[in-house]
Amino acid sequence: MINTEHCHPTRSHAPAWECRFRRSSGAFLLSFFLFYLGQAAALPMQDFDVDAQGIAYVDDKTCQDCHQEAYQAWQGSDHDLAMQEANEQSVLADFNTEFKHGNTTTRFFKRDGEFWLNTENAAGQYQDFQILYTFGVRPLQQYLVKMPRGRLQAFDVAWDVEKKRWFHLQGETEIPVNDPLHWTGRYYTWNSQCAECHSTHLRLNYDLKTDSYQTQWSAIDVGCQACHGAGEKHLDWAKQAPEKRAKDNGLVLDFTQLKGKAVVERCARCHSRRYPLETDKAQTDVFSHDFMPMLLQEALYHADGQAKDEVYVYGSFSQTKMYQQGVDCLDCHQAHSNQLKRQGNVTCTHCHQTEPPVKDYPLLKAKNYDDPAHHFHQAGTDGAQCVNCHMPAKYDMQIDHRRDHRFAIPRPDLSAKTAVPNACNQCHSDKSADWAAAEIEKRTGKPKPNYADVLASYDGGEKAQMALLELFKQFSTPAIVRASVLEKLSQSGADHQPLFLQALKDPQALVRQSAARLLQAPLTPAQQQALVPLLDSDIASMRQEIARVLSLNSDFVPSDKAKFAEILQDYQQQLSLQADQAEGYFNLGNYWMQAGNSEKASKAYENAIARGAYFFPAYHNLANIYYQQKQVDKAAEIYQAALAKDPKQGAIHYSLGLLRAGEKQITEASKHIALAADLLPTDAGVQYNHSLLLQKQGKLKAAEQVLLAANQRTPEQTKILQGLSVLYLRAEQWAKAKPYVQALKLKHPQAKEPERWLQLIQEKLK
Repeated sequence: MINTEHCHPTRSHAPAWECRFRRSSGAFLLSFFLFYLGQAAALPMQDFDVDAQGIAYVDDKTCQDCHQEAYQAWQGSDHDLAMQEANEQSVLADFNTEFKHGNTTTRFFKRDGEFWLNTENAAGQYQDFQILYTFGVRPLQQYLVKMPRGRLQAFDVAWDVEKKRWFHLQGETEIPVNDPLHWTGRYYTWNSQCAECHSTHLRLNYDLKTDSYQTQWSAIDVGCQACHGAGEKHLDWAKQAPEKRAKDNGLVLDFTQLKGKAVVERCARCHSRRYPLETDKAQTDVFSHDFMPMLLQEALYHADGQAKDEVYVYGSFSQTKMYQQGVDCLDCHQAHSNQLKRQGNVTCTHCHQTEPPVKDYPLLKAKNYDDPAHHFHQAGTDGAQCVNCHMPAKYDMQIDHRRDHRFAIPRPDLSAKTAVPNACNQCHSDKSADWAAAEIEKRTGKPKPNYADVLASYDGGEKAQMALLELFKQFSTPAIVRASVLEKLSQSGADHQPLFLQALKDPQALVRQSAARLLQAPLTPAQQQALVPLLDSDIASMRQEIARVLSLNSDFVPSDKAKFAEILQDYQQQLSLQADQAEGYFNLGNYWMQAGNSEKASKAYENAIARGAYFFPAYHNLANIYYQQKQVDKAAEIYQAALAKDPKQGAIHYSLGLLRAGEKQITEASKHIALAADLLPTDAGVQYNHSLLLQKQGKLKAAEQVLLAANQRTPEQTKILQGLSVLYLRAEQWAKAKPYVQALKLKHPQAKEPERWLQLIQEKLK
């Protein structure tokens, strides 16, 4: 979840109803967290320190004595310039000008050789701020602002390097001071949101008591040891006479010995959306041990697996046949300069050609791909470029042109069915998806279905769930897709616990880890005993998740109580890795809530709100605790406090409306649920309950229109079909009821109620 080039919160990073313990999306932007209580806050500083194995980091400059060519290639690269001290050489922007965004005018200026800006602070008052560091270098450069308590904030007005202009990262959207995406807020805090992947061996050093940082790095930028690991042993080896050197050169990671997935997963430590599973001191050099990648969730990916938000390559590339066959980042990219090894179509035709390297990649087909017969465009045009069809690009941070590394065949036929984007219409924007699909079918025949078809057409119904299950059973399906299938099934409302238990034995580690996260109590005694051996798993997150679910079963008694308590403590520490973010306390609150400790859960949710006043899931869960304790007024106060922060929170309106409905305050309930229905037009449950409340008030025509509009927006949703069926059956409008009952029967063929309704309708229409 870390941006590898710039710090750029977007609306998808803003508080949403998607948090790890609730199983829908995972964490937000995460980093490493260590707890150093009682330290005084200080600005970031260099401290070489040691890695988790006790190997010391060294000055990267010592590497150039032996590795001059690699060092020179690295100098000036995006990695080298990922972060720099602000000076006349590193700052590319004009610091003798003003920039206006909405009602805010920012003045950029120099003072005594230092770089400064004058803009609105968190209170909406204009203040001078010193720029200490540059952040990134192309196509834009951001600037890090000195703040109290050891914090650096990434300013949200950035410099367009090519056009030489200032621009706002949120485009024309104005960000008021009370917005969670205001530049002074936690989503722009460099220490926890950006730093880990722009520097080498970062230690956050966050102090819970003082809400301050004493962040350290071994190198300010992404240096040699960010990829090769701590250099002390290798440096000691290099200092020895050649005849005395051991066979082992002391490198933590020697890329001459790495290939395929091992290389990709080293890069994935930064080039992925992920959250940490271990503190810095416990980290290894194994990606799956230290991190959990975000899966193909709606906020991050389109329904078919295409990148939607910025996902930093790994989640996309791990879906590809290339990844499965051992192609890695260094097959296309220079290791030290970060540049492509080859330019233009040669990047692809180096392998995809009439004489492919089948010795390395036996599944390659011999074919002339760089030919109009394949790409349907005139040679030399944009349409003839492989990347424009197979790596469609989008702009992140307004001007950052990022290509999707999913390398998929364009599927306009899926766009026509499900509205996912496709590369054809990205260029042929004046044409329809149906047109593009017809053109492809005319030239190549109907597309061969793959996992994207199943994902894109998933609507939560029984048939769609069966299709997901069939997809999951195919071991040729990429691991990230199979893991995502489990997550989708967990949100379906059906009981898939047996599948999750079975998936704990899956050959793919990511699937096993995902299944463990989805397990829920209660478990039968037999299931509990079956899980006990997994407490010895060599994957820490597996041990911890198994301990979690076992701890939630009141009848479980571990044979080794001390060992079990230690694993459970590790799990709770893992949940605390976001201690400076609302998400960290929210995860802890969810754990304590499931464990039945509402007192600890309430305190955690209160801390989450204190850390992030706009993190609305914490309000929701805290209010739910009060509601369960029959403190209805207190629950309502929490909901109202959330709405005071943002009156457009549809989910909060909905919960408050349901609470008022339970108190028989129908007028008040109707007001909030109507607002929720406007704010959440595609939420079938909200629309269904909105209609029910209107019916209770005798507003049958309005209730009907709500359901009809919802059915048009989201066709075939079970709740809406059921609502329309019941509405018309009660009104004895048999002919109107019939198509909706038939659709219900088709969608849920095993359900008995639609069958009885159909029989009744047939009798009445005789």
